[in-house]
Amino acid sequence: MKRLKALDVLLLLVLLPAWGAALALHVRQIYRGRLAWVGVFVAAPATRTEHPTVRGFWPGTDGAASGLLVGDRLVRAGGADLRGIGPVGFVARAASEADAALRVPIVYERDGRRQEATLQLTPARYPWRILPLVVSLVGAGALVLLRVPDAPIGRAFFLAALAFAAHWTFFPGGPPVQTYAWAVTFLLASLVTFPLWLRAVLLLPEQAVPAGRPLPWWPWAFSVFGLLAFSWVFGTPLPPPLGQQGSLGVNVVFIATLLAVITRGFRRAGPVGRRQLKWVVYGLYMGLVPVLLTDLVTALVPRLWWLHEAAVIAEAAIPLSIIIAIVRFNFFDIDRLIAATAVYTFLSFVLLAGLFTLVPPAARLASGSLGFDPSTAQVLLSGLLAASIVPGRRYLTAPVDRYFFSERYTLSEGIDGLLRELALGRTREELLALAGQRLQALLRTGTCSVYAQRGDGFGLLFQRGGPSLPALLPPSSPMLAAIAPWNAPIDLQGRGVAGRRRGPGRDAVETLALLRALVILPVRRGDLLAAFVALGEKRSGDVYTARDLALLSAVANQLAGDLLRLDLGRYAPRTVVETLVRNPSALELEAREVTVLFSDMRGSTRFAEALPPEGLRLFHDEFFPAMADVVGSHGGLLVKTIGDAVMALWNAPLSTPDHAARAGGAALEMLATLEPLNRRWASRGWPEVAIRVGIHTGDALVGNFGSAARVEYDARGDTVNVASRLEGLCDAYAARVVVSEATRGRLGDAFLCRPLDRVRVRGRSQPVDVHEILALRVLDGDGRLAGLADDFTAALEAYRARRWDDALLRFERLARERPDDRLVQLYLARCRALRAAPPREDWDGVFEAPAH
Repeated sequence: MKRLKALDVLLLLVLLPAWGAALALHVRQIYRGRLAWVGVFVAAPATRTEHPTVRGFWPGTDGAASGLLVGDRLVRAGGADLRGIGPVGFVARAASEADAALRVPIVYERDGRRQEATLQLTPARYPWRILPLVVSLVGAGALVLLRVPDAPIGRAFFLAALAFAAHWTFFPGGPPVQTYAWAVTFLLASLVTFPLWLRAVLLLPEQAVPAGRPLPWWPWAFSVFGLLAFSWVFGTPLPPPLGQQGSLGVNVVFIATLLAVITRGFRRAGPVGRRQLKWVVYGLYMGLVPVLLTDLVTALVPRLWWLHEAAVIAEAAIPLSIIIAIVRFNFFDIDRLIAATAVYTFLSFVLLAGLFTLVPPAARLASGSLGFDPSTAQVLLSGLLAASIVPGRRYLTAPVDRYFFSERYTLSEGIDGLLRELALGRTREELLALAGQRLQALLRTGTCSVYAQRGDGFGLLFQRGGPSLPALLPPSSPMLAAIAPWNAPIDLQGRGVAGRRRGPGRDAVETLALLRALVILPVRRGDLLAAFVALGEKRSGDVYTARDLALLSAVANQLAGDLLRLDLGRYAPRTVVETLVRNPSALELEAREVTVLFSDMRGSTRFAEALPPEGLRLFHDEFFPAMADVVGSHGGLLVKTIGDAVMALWNAPLSTPDHAARAGGAALEMLATLEPLNRRWASRGWPEVAIRVGIHTGDALVGNFGSAARVEYDARGDTVNVASRLEGLCDAYAARVVVSEATRGRLGDAFLCRPLDRVRVRGRSQPVDVHEILALRVLDGDGRLAGLADDFTAALEAYRARRWDDALLRFERLARERPDDRLVQLYLARCRALRAAPPREDWDGVFEAPAH
């Protein structure tokens, strides 16, 4: 915080305590219920020995109710003698002498006779309404003065805020001297409040004010408001009707002048100044338009004067908007706020118009034709009309954006289109070059460059505008060191321009100056920097707003996801990619339980020889996406394709408690998906395609096995090897889906399985019990597959127990029921051979699987 000037310190030390004392009296009067208006205007006596006479009554006050008439000579107010008392003195004594019910006994003289009456003071309407406004306004003024003490706007706004607050901090009542003090404060504040506000607005924005040029004198012409407002309250020195109507008229002229000054400043301002003024205009619109409307109404119908005081509540929006304009003008996107306000203002106008013009006749029509009670029909129709605001907002928002903020609308729509285009990119260079070209065109920047990782360094991939940049940034480049830590757009516009709280340090800003950029967009692949886009100044001169940075951040996330997708494989599910983009630590190597699926084509060599190269490419374009969709729909990740083989993974990188069951379901759906594909391929004259699937569950090392230049998410270890070997066993057992005992134990009762064998696969000394998934139990309507599984399990148990005759009988019965079951034929041959030549006593039933 910069050091305050001596005059500013004096202003703070004098004016703040003085206004604080006035505010304390104001609160005290409100709390005691003593804040009230004396509804009688008096004319000062000609001499100090005479009494004041009634001159008129407060607008909307029934003078006859008190018994007083114009011309009555007032002698006493309660216990106070009114001899020689003028308008202000009468108000002071009447307020002081009022009882708890705000009644004042009056002795007056009419036609030479003294009479008594009771004057009822008028309580201030909504007495607490002014407190939030004045407190926030003075606080805003002091904050601005402290934040920008070297700027003229700081002192000007502080004085304007204090003048306005003093004008509205009423504290008549109590001892007469208190009312006299308030009268002086009210007059002085009313004389200067409009001129000080105009002078403050003339100083905003700073960029539009020529240095050293004095401010014009004409704002002081609005000092006439002080005399008019004083006459409205005290009936002097001008006639009370002139004071009231003149005050309201000056109010209208002041607001119009204020808006004209702001409009002129907006046209002269730069991009930052324009956004500051948008905040001021928005606050003035929200705060003054209700006052303007009620002033016009009150000028036509004086008895509705209380509407003016009620409308002042809306002015609390003014100090808030001014603080934001000066201190943090991009805290919110003011363009979106203005657009939303315009939409809701229009809809509110339509709603009110409909309530008064359409609903009553429609309710009468409905009651006549449908028999509804008119009041019930009116309530229902009003509710329907109010409910139309939500779809109305959706319908109007886009047209309002297009009309008022065409550049912002075009950018938002263009970014949406760019995100869709990026999803179609097939190479890293295509993606990044496309992003640079589109962003440069959408933002209309003077310069734009894209650097992408090339070896250990970063190479220049794209450049538009500006002097030539280095073709290669080495790994030791300070620019890379400055960009690498950032995950969000780097804003180099200067503190507070885009509403950010933290930016790069001075050294980093100087280092990045070579790129001639105002915003740098880092693109990460996992936790590594993969590329960055440097965007220069907009040709429109506008700043990069918080909304712009949010859109650019979306582009960076999309690029990061698509680059990661290219590394993971084009078939990686978007949910997995988005998770890894949001949480790069999920790429770190870790040991965890996973389920691995391997799938390969039967007779792939023969199939490839039967198709021309174009047909083989078309086959891959149809086969692999179909398999990837199945894997992804079951929560898995297609890790890689090798020739015609597929490797998929569950429970990594996303945790999936039922990963084994999901893999089993995916295997069955892969088989089912082949049926319509085979019909399509048969129509082209292609051979039928069959696949075999192996699944195993166990611990594996998963994560990124790639380099700094490429992410390679994979799983490695014994679990992966076993899954691959199980896929190779499918042909040996004439099975479509072979799973290990570890997987079978996690499948649950939803799957129908039968045991296949106990095998020792290559590379593993311990045998593995393997099973075949037959189908989902829910699809076995007649129970035939369940019977097969039970009968085959019983036969295999007899085989493993060396009960050859029993095993032969069971397998022979299965062979008669299922003559095409090759697995049954396999065990029939084994049983006959082992019965003829029994194995050794230490035979464990383990089959040595051939190498695969």
